[in-house]
Amino acid sequence: MLTGRLLAVAGRIDDWQWLVLIVAAPLFLFIRPALSPVLLLIPLLWGAAWIARRRPVPVTPLNGTLLLLAFMLLVSLYATYDLAASLPKVSGMILAFGVFFQVVRLSQSRRGWWGSLAFFFACGLGIVALSLLDTQWASKVGGLDVLTSRLAPHALSLPGAEQGLNPNELAGTLLW
Repeated sequence: MLTGRLLAVAGRIDDWQWLVLIVAAPLFLFIRPALSPVLLLIPLLWGAAWIARRRPVPVTPLNGTLLLLAFMLLVSLYATYDLAASLPKVSGMILAFGVFFQVVRLSQSRRGWWGSLAFFFACGLGIVALSLLDTQWASKVGGLDVLTSRLAPHALSLPGAEQGLNPNELAGTLLW
């Protein structure tokens, strides 16, 4: 009977994996060494899917490339001079693996595909909203100076972007 309960609990966790990823994303994005155990969340979620007899990592044409990337992530941990300095990038990569495979799993149904698309656009709008509050606006275009002068300079203080967001990095993010 314990096996049936374990399957049911693992299935429930797997059903709500997308919500767990959304709630845990700030912990991954603004990680500190004290929060490093949160990096085990993605493998634990995949383990719950496996226990529920579901495929935690669906087959995609990118799996070989992602496996190589994960291997090189481990190599970079070996070669880094300071784990604390590398932790934000490593954490971002682990979150990216989890989000990628969750989006692939959700996108296999029509409803999941539309939900993933809506969430993608919502994230883009969130990035636009953050950029309005914290971008280093250059005065290259005369007409925009009037608009950008009314925006609060550096209303936010994001970790890693204390001087404000770089417009070129922001443009690259919005393109993808």
